[in-house]
Amino acid sequence: MRSSKESKLLNSMHGNKSFLDIISNVRSKEVKILTHIGYLQAGNSFIWTCAPFLVSLVTFATFILSSPENVLDSEKAFVLWFWPESLSKRINKFMNSEEIDEEAVEKKTAYPDDKFAINLEKACLKWESDEDKNILSDVSLDIEVGSLVAVFRGSIAYGAQQAWVLNTSLKNNILFNKSYDGDKYTRIVEACALKSDLDMLPGGDETEIGEKGINLSGGQKTKTVDSHVGKHIYDNVISSSSGILKDKTRVMVTHGVTYLPFTDKIIVMKDGRVSEIGTYKELLRQKGAFAEFIVQFLSEANENEVNENIKHDIEESFVKNNPTNSASGSTTSLKENSGDESTDNDTKQTRPTTSQTQQYQDEKVETGSVKWNIYMHYALNTLSNVLLAWWSDAVMKIEVRTGLNDNRTLDEINQDIMDTQVYYLSIYGGYCLGQGIVVVMGFVFMYLACMEAAQRLHNQMLESILKSPMSFFDTTPQGRILNRLGKDLDVLDSVMPMVLRGWISCFLGVLSSLIVVMVTTPVFIIPASLIIICYFFIQRIYVATSRQLKRLESSSRSPIYSFFSETVSGAATIRAYGQSSTFISESESKVDDNQKANFPATVSNRWLAVRLEVVGNLIVFTAAFISSSGKRLLKPWIVAVERIQEYTKAEKEAPWIIEDTKPDEDWPRKGEISFKNYSTRYREGLDYVLKNVSLDIEGGEKIGIVGRTGAGKSSFTLSMFRIIEPVTGNIIIDGVDITKLGLHQLRSRITIIPQDPVLFSGSLRRNLDPLDEYNETNIMEAISHSHLKPFIDSLKDGLEYHVSEGGENLSLGQRQLICLARALLRRTRVLILDEAHRSSGP
Repeated sequence: MRSSKESKLLNSMHGNKSFLDIISNVRSKEVKILTHIGYLQAGNSFIWTCAPFLVSLVTFATFILSSPENVLDSEKAFVLWFWPESLSKRINKFMNSEEIDEEAVEKKTAYPDDKFAINLEKACLKWESDEDKNILSDVSLDIEVGSLVAVFRGSIAYGAQQAWVLNTSLKNNILFNKSYDGDKYTRIVEACALKSDLDMLPGGDETEIGEKGINLSGGQKTKTVDSHVGKHIYDNVISSSSGILKDKTRVMVTHGVTYLPFTDKIIVMKDGRVSEIGTYKELLRQKGAFAEFIVQFLSEANENEVNENIKHDIEESFVKNNPTNSASGSTTSLKENSGDESTDNDTKQTRPTTSQTQQYQDEKVETGSVKWNIYMHYALNTLSNVLLAWWSDAVMKIEVRTGLNDNRTLDEINQDIMDTQVYYLSIYGGYCLGQGIVVVMGFVFMYLACMEAAQRLHNQMLESILKSPMSFFDTTPQGRILNRLGKDLDVLDSVMPMVLRGWISCFLGVLSSLIVVMVTTPVFIIPASLIIICYFFIQRIYVATSRQLKRLESSSRSPIYSFFSETVSGAATIRAYGQSSTFISESESKVDDNQKANFPATVSNRWLAVRLEVVGNLIVFTAAFISSSGKRLLKPWIVAVERIQEYTKAEKEAPWIIEDTKPDEDWPRKGEISFKNYSTRYREGLDYVLKNVSLDIEGGEKIGIVGRTGAGKSSFTLSMFRIIEPVTGNIIIDGVDITKLGLHQLRSRITIIPQDPVLFSGSLRRNLDPLDEYNETNIMEAISHSHLKPFIDSLKDGLEYHVSEGGENLSLGQRQLICLARALLRRTRVLILDEAHRSSGP
């Protein structure tokens, strides 16, 4: 569900409509595939319906036609009837016999030489075994225990480049399943310069961190640092002389040069190969690619220092940036721009409430009966009732006639089996074929009706989600949304057609049998009435229980989706910290919680089956089954419609387009921006993030907004896109109050480059121009300005190069440059850069 993860970017780009069309197209393709599956299931249903009759027909025909002396009496018919089933059981037993496990895994836990912590010998590595090109080729190196090694000009798919946090408290994110040691914990927090950040959070280190760190600023997630904080972290964490990791083997992957002189060894990477290995001084003396890069870097950074000694320049630069005090935060916040700049004493005086420390609200679970409007809502989204009525009438008539003719046929076969065996075998086969055709027709009509309903409900829910305000995504875990769009929708796609068809088929079958029995034995009406009453009381007990158990099972499934998504995104970090078994156990625990609701639902189903069997064994009569079976099968699954309807009625954002206040085509002309006593917060009940902000920005000005982490810089930019709405005051751009405009009318006229580069699965062209508004010339011009042209030229497919989800097959710097090109392509008068440079290299 990428569009919910990156909803802020979509809202900023007014891309909701585009992605609504994309998702709808994908959904349409899925519906087509499901329809084909329905046709296949209809054919399968035909086979399964006819199979028992065909097996019996072939078996009986073979016996009768193999010899004129063979007479099919009741004794032989009974044996022949069960012979195929006995044969299938023997085959099934053989096919399920235990097989030898030939897999063998060899694990080595010790290094051949304890002197080295890491040893590589002519290693060739690639992401996938079927790839042609190696990521690393012929790498041979030894890293001694306790040494600090820098891997220069390389990048790896690890948390060092992109933040990954768990949906739990900040304290648990720091501990990461380790036992709590108060003194050690305090030392680590201070060493990582996190103390001031913890003081700013409403609940301190007990504050719940939302999914993917949604309630943290970009700097807090990655602990993005300036030179002061960077020096503080290096001295207190990494340094070989004073860092808390000084006794550990540290491998630092970087494209920066500041701390390279202080490493024990430097490994220089080039084109996937190790080009140089040595200490800083050794590499400078070699005057190789490393030394050339240092000279180039210094010349670009400061032309006056090109001719000075390289080592002296680097060390002098490091000393210049050495602060005497510990870097516990960033620059001072702008007081008039933020609601978070209260002093530490003010922060400590305000005790956090549950709503402040808890990011997500518990999922709402309905109680009581499923309301009739839910049934009506689903029924109104199906195909024409005339179609179903015609099918029901046709099937009912055929079923009744088939039942009557079956009875007559059996009687006639028993009367004169010797003379008319072939004749009655033909009649038996004809009834078999007719019933199969009716089953296929019924299955296809019902499946088409249910798919139409599922498609309409999906479109309604998706449109409602994409129009929801940001507070909805801030308080709703991604797994909960995926649960509705995944499992609940799958119920409508796969389960409901089978349940409804089974219910109608059962109803028609019971009705035809009831007519036959009533015609032949009218006195049976009296005991049938008593059995109907008995079934009614049984279903009342069962339905109330199974319905609520199904609701509990559905709500307990959302944490599984959230945790799975969270685990997949942080798989590299989890493996690196050796926490795979812990996360597997946690995943199993969440599945167990789900099964705690699922298992009683299954048991309750068996409870019902036993009682139905007991009542059915009292008298063989299936007409009363409809009083409980239909509701038993339908009501638990109709909960999916109830849950989807809840999202279709969710709170919406402001209208996308307001015709009465539509701005001119060239608005904004100058780019003048004014804040008038502007105050806002992320949602009702939280503190203000901007309070009484008043400022004027002239058109064409370049304005820098500074402040320490969490000061409200990103909130300032979100306000301009109305991703968070004002509580008081307003924002005026070129004389137009932006609250009077439709969201798409506003967001299509201004541009933002986010601090976290966002890419979508698809072609590179689609990522640069999601709305398909620009021609090839415009796109290439934007690529050239963003310095992406060499990279594009190196790609075999050019602009059609496939970008994986989240841009995982691109480096973080390349992702940022693509976002820059996307912004340049729009050519708006107002451009906002939210720390867009921090992922770019030198």
